[in-house]
Amino acid sequence: MLSIIIENYLKSIFHLTQNENNRITTTELAKYMNVKSASITDMMQRLEGMDLVDYKKYQGVILTNLGRKRAIDLVRKHRLWEVFLVEKLQFNLERSAYRSRTIRTYSFRKINRQTRAFFG
Repeated sequence: MLSIIIENYLKSIFHLTQNENNRITTTELAKYMNVKSASITDMMQRLEGMDLVDYKKYQGVILTNLGRKRAIDLVRKHRLWEVFLVEKLQFNLERSAYRSRTIRTYSFRKINRQTRAFFG
């Protein structure tokens, strides 16, 4: 299981490269994620060691096949939770997006209460 931080990096790279199969710069990623470039470089080296990205200094980063598969799985799970929270538990869309990103980490009383009511 990947840490939430690693998941966020994979999803961010995926979103930035979704329409194009090109490398993105660490500067682009840092701006998108609102973190310092040095943090991006350190994480890219770590993710490359896990075979999740192909990182080349001064050339940028792109997801490997494994990294892309993991990112797609993460986005899919996020969307499924979002749909469930909105359509079945009547959460508003803005709150459901936040909740679906954090649901696997935190236990929310309202989600628990409404989930129990939904499943009986």
